[in-house]
Amino acid sequence: MDFGISGSRVDTSTPRTNQSSIPAAATTRQAKPTTPMKPTSMTRAKDWSADVEEAFRLQFCGWQSLDEYVTSFGEPERWADTNFISKLRKKQNGFFVYWKKTRECEDKDLRKVKLYSV
Repeated sequence: MDFGISGSRVDTSTPRTNQSSIPAAATTRQAKPTTPMKPTSMTRAKDWSADVEEAFRLQFCGWQSLDEYVTSFGEPERWADTNFISKLRKKQNGFFVYWKKTRECEDKDLRKVKLYSV
């Protein structure tokens, strides 16, 4: 039984030129958004502070820093009275994570928080 599927139906009798129908403006590369600076050192948190709380919330969702999050999703939503992050998107799948107005990073979790310096 022959289905006639051998080869291609493309006309090869005319030579192809390097010119394409795509405009030159469409083929130029778009500038990438600015990437966050790479950290030069890392320390573990020993005491709780507002900076440690922010780093905990970001790192829980898979982000290394606020700069990395901002390049993907823009500024995160914050609570007006405490200025803590109230809503983030997970790096792995984009699902939302909602945070309370109060402290979420307990003392037992302090050793997990990494504080990066540029």
